[in-house]
Amino acid sequence: MYCTNCGKKLEGSEIICTHCQTSTSKIKNNTVKVKAVVTVFIIVAVTVVGLFFFRLHRDKQTASITAYVDDSEYDKALTLYNKYKGQSKSFEDKILTDIMSTIEQIKEDFMSEDMEYSLAQDHLKKLDGFDILGLDLIIYDAALWIDKINTSRENYLDGRAYYEQGEYEVALEKYGLVIEEDSMYYDLALEDINKILLEEAERQKELNSLSRSVPVIDTPVYEHTYIEDGREIMYVSIQHLILYGDNPAYESINQIIDSVREKYMDEINRMVEEAKAHKDEEYFNPYGYGISFSIQYNNNGILCVLIDGYTYGGGAHGFPIRKTLMFDLTKGTLMKLSDLISADTEEFAEIITDEFQRMYNEAPEEYWEEAPNVVREDAQNIDNLNYFITEDSICIFYFPYDLASYARGFVEIVIPYKGNELFFDFNYR
Repeated sequence: MYCTNCGKKLEGSEIICTHCQTSTSKIKNNTVKVKAVVTVFIIVAVTVVGLFFFRLHRDKQTASITAYVDDSEYDKALTLYNKYKGQSKSFEDKILTDIMSTIEQIKEDFMSEDMEYSLAQDHLKKLDGFDILGLDLIIYDAALWIDKINTSRENYLDGRAYYEQGEYEVALEKYGLVIEEDSMYYDLALEDINKILLEEAERQKELNSLSRSVPVIDTPVYEHTYIEDGREIMYVSIQHLILYGDNPAYESINQIIDSVREKYMDEINRMVEEAKAHKDEEYFNPYGYGISFSIQYNNNGILCVLIDGYTYGGGAHGFPIRKTLMFDLTKGTLMKLSDLISADTEEFAEIITDEFQRMYNEAPEEYWEEAPNVVREDAQNIDNLNYFITEDSICIFYFPYDLASYARGFVEIVIPYKGNELFFDFNYR
């Protein structure tokens, strides 16, 4: 043992140090104190070192979780997170901060179209697996934002499709739903809106000009009696329609009318040959074919031509002819009934079926029993209906035998403009 005061070696059981006269009991007490201090130091040192290595390990795991999240390996990140969650608030905060950064990157990638909608939502769904306070609300807000942007873009794409089809009214409606927050598509929508407004202004200007340009109409008639072996076998009377004027669309319209007339002439030639074959039969009566043109509507850039006629090819009676040609005077093209309807065609179909049901209820004896069902089924596709327009109404017509007997003649379902203004996409007044 050594003296704790002077450091000299003590011999045997000396009570007092012979060198400095210090009591050995004090020396023993000092030794105990030193050992206690050393023990405490060791414990503190071990604790500090342990905490250091624990934090080092935790930081390493935090970095691993962050790396997994950044690489979109969410399952691995979540497994590692669940192993260490709840041990430190700083750990939770660090992971939350990193996930929030990832969410912002997802939004940015979606906005720049580097990530598709379904993939962006899938990323958010997987990140929602982290049980961190407040994260669920952050993800919910991000998902709503992505939904909002996605809907905005769908509206733009729908609007663009309608724009390319020339359906400007619907296109404008869709473009109006594109939000300013979706800056790229919002700017594109504005460009198309400006184009539509300019095109519509030019179209309206042209329409106003052409609408005031009334065509000069000539209706020459071709009449001929076919004689075979000194006997009349067929009489033909074909009226023709020719438009003259400064509107370039008239040329296209005349070509369409000519093609229709040629089809009638082909039918006449067929009937002439048939009449020749039957002329010597006992009860043979001369065949007949006649058609005429009438203008039912000529206003607002629309020309409605109605062809009426009658054909007889033997038997008890002949059969009526009727055909409608509806022209767009600004383009020289044929129009469909749906081109005139601004509202939903299903709603307009209901008006047609309701009006015929009223007619049927007033005089059911005039029609076939199944007539209402026939009209209802036909009205499901209004462009398959026979029709013509006048200054005050649209007339849907059926041929004899379609809904009633031959004696009933044409069945006409008249839909007046008045009271149904919202359904019509042209200025009929």
